[in-house]
Amino acid sequence: MPPPLRAKDQPLRPWLAAAAGLLLVFLVANVRQVADRATPIWDASSVFAPYYTLLADYARAGRLLLWNPWTNGGSPDFADPQVGALSPVVVALAAATGGTLAGFRVYWLLMWFLSGLGILLLGRHLHTPAWGASVAAGGFLFSGFLVGHAEHTSWLYSFAWFPLMIWRLDEALRSDRCRPGFEAGALWGLSGVAGYPGVTCANGIFALLWALGRWLCPRPAHGTGATSSPNRTPDTAFVPITRLLRSMTILFVVGVLVMSPAYVGFLVEGRGFSDRADPLSREEAIGANALHPLALTTIFSPYLGSLPPRTLWPYTDMSSASVYMGAAVLWLAIVSLAARPRDRWRWWLFGVAMLAIGLALGQSLPLRGWLYDLLPPTRYFRHSSLFRAYTIFYLTALALLATSDLGSTPVNSVRRWRLTISAALLAIAAVVSFHLVQAMANDDSSIRIFRSRAHLWGAWLGIVTISVVVDRAPARLRARVLPLFLVSLAVVDAFAAQRLPVTIEDRDPAAVEAWRQLDAHHDPRLDLAPGGTYRVAAVEDPDAKWVSNANLLVKSAVLRGYSPFSNRFHKAWVRNRLLRGAATGDSRFWFAREVGRVAPSDASFEAFVKRSSSLQAVPLVIHPRSAMARTPRAGEPSPSDGADRAAIEALPPAERISVSVTSYWPDRLSFQVVAPSAGWLLVTDRWAHGWRAEVDGRTVPVEPADFIFRAIAVRAGPNRVDFVYHPSGIPWLVVLSWGILATVAGWATTSVCWRWRRATTKGELMLNPGDKAPDFTGRDHTGQTVKLADFKGKTVVLWFYPKADTPG
Repeated sequence: MPPPLRAKDQPLRPWLAAAAGLLLVFLVANVRQVADRATPIWDASSVFAPYYTLLADYARAGRLLLWNPWTNGGSPDFADPQVGALSPVVVALAAATGGTLAGFRVYWLLMWFLSGLGILLLGRHLHTPAWGASVAAGGFLFSGFLVGHAEHTSWLYSFAWFPLMIWRLDEALRSDRCRPGFEAGALWGLSGVAGYPGVTCANGIFALLWALGRWLCPRPAHGTGATSSPNRTPDTAFVPITRLLRSMTILFVVGVLVMSPAYVGFLVEGRGFSDRADPLSREEAIGANALHPLALTTIFSPYLGSLPPRTLWPYTDMSSASVYMGAAVLWLAIVSLAARPRDRWRWWLFGVAMLAIGLALGQSLPLRGWLYDLLPPTRYFRHSSLFRAYTIFYLTALALLATSDLGSTPVNSVRRWRLTISAALLAIAAVVSFHLVQAMANDDSSIRIFRSRAHLWGAWLGIVTISVVVDRAPARLRARVLPLFLVSLAVVDAFAAQRLPVTIEDRDPAAVEAWRQLDAHHDPRLDLAPGGTYRVAAVEDPDAKWVSNANLLVKSAVLRGYSPFSNRFHKAWVRNRLLRGAATGDSRFWFAREVGRVAPSDASFEAFVKRSSSLQAVPLVIHPRSAMARTPRAGEPSPSDGADRAAIEALPPAERISVSVTSYWPDRLSFQVVAPSAGWLLVTDRWAHGWRAEVDGRTVPVEPADFIFRAIAVRAGPNRVDFVYHPSGIPWLVVLSWGILATVAGWATTSVCWRWRRATTKGELMLNPGDKAPDFTGRDHTGQTVKLADFKGKTVVLWFYPKADTPG
């Protein structure tokens, strides 16, 4: 359907300027990264950047990363959604930018900026003025969540798609078309294939809450009453329940199908490989890294979120403490409620924001526990503090609506004294909270304290000044000065929010040079045969709490890497020097004539370690594949513990055996071995469900062995062994996921091109109340006749069509 006759439509040029300005501010704020004078910090440097280089090597070799043989003795990395091995966006960017730190920076900064761009698009959809959307987008882009989790690239990736997802979902709810719902579902799926599962799940929850609000709380008649797209439901009408159900069904079905390759792999390949494939305990899910109540003071200053957490909020990580969103955004969110106190939609947005912060306070309020009980998917992730992201988003949405009020509302229709009082109260609360929290902290950096105080007073005095301008200035002056003041304050605030925290980048020249050296020694090859089967314990001290994944750049195999796909038995192998020695070096294949069949449990592993210590060599135990999928949680007994202990205590030691490797690729290992007799061969590469094996061309089962590795039965004499990794559903689930994304993208592109092709000419006309309207009649998208005289006092956009397609 061609575009309708539209009222109150905003030209594209201001929005392009807003996007360009936002990008410029973002790049200048991150100039050290752009100029290669700093490196990403912590997890971004030690986990996500090395994994990105590995994905780039796979992509440029024309492969998908399914099995990673260089980390943790082998890992099904496609089954860990945070790696992004099956995300077409990540794979395409990795292939284009290459396996370097510069390539990772491009991906990292692009995903970060995408979140701010989504706010701009949402603002345009909500009829916000371009300058107002710029203010909101700047505060959101440098909010405490995105700045605090800049190191957690998977969190950044997941949340970056959420504003875009809400934009398309809202269009689906307010129109009579299915395409926006498919687009919202595709965006949700994209947020899941390379993101943190907790954020992905929360995206779906808070998208549903947005949809419920649209159904329950229509906008009042004095809101944004104009329509800006075909088939748009006016804001004064309820969203029909049928449309709500249809839109959400499409969103969830499409999203689940798009993210299915990673999550099916997580549930199938993760069973028996990682403890994370099972739900977390209620206590861990609720209390681990929950938001401390005192951390709510960080809403007034970005500096407070980077103070020493042990002193102030002992159970909240520094990266997860800040709820800052910019002084302007917070004030505008309050203004939004003050300007329209009877607007139920705005109060719904505020209520959802408060619900999100209540969920983030997992140890202080029961909301997170109730969610754990009622919604099973939320039992798989901890970090309750992540819910604060949605408080920031929903308050930003309120700020978008406020800028529309300040930019277009008649002078006498808003009680502006409320704006001044709210600004003054916020400023007082900010100053008092700042000085109280700073007095409790142990920060010895006088420079940071000076900068933080300068920002505090500058930002909040600026807000008070702006509120006075809104209250006292004439309408024409206010229309010119208000955007300039708010945009300038947002820019200054953005630079402070980027520089005051310490969770973004490492500026140490030694760290920068170390990454340059890693880049210089980067090995893009995937063939492991030249290096043989040699493996080291870790790049750094294996007994340390954290280690680096820098080995992925140089393709050095390690027994312990930095991965959230953890397993307690694997960690125990690494900590035990005897066991660690059995799985490292270049001679790490073992043969045993006699094996024990036991179920994996803490008690049987303890007996295994004890027997290994007494033998000074590892015995060989086999585990039923079904038992691996039902491994008891840490501390839980197994019904067969007594018999398993007795079986392990009677086992003889396994003996090392030499093999001749003929081919070694990430998902394939072939070698020749001469067995002294019929028995079992233990390969100290990790076991997963997708491994298959052939011995002399004959298929044999791959059994879980010694709790984390794999073993096969061999015959006496020479044996030719071929291991192949072929996980269930691959590549068909990938074809389905990427096919859906390609179809939705093609559908959207075709629709946009078709609409603009039908409209050959566009003109704008301003009709003042006293003007005589031209005698022009047309039809809107519903087929009803409209006249230009109906739009006096508004800017009217006229679309002229070819004669054969003229609608009226």
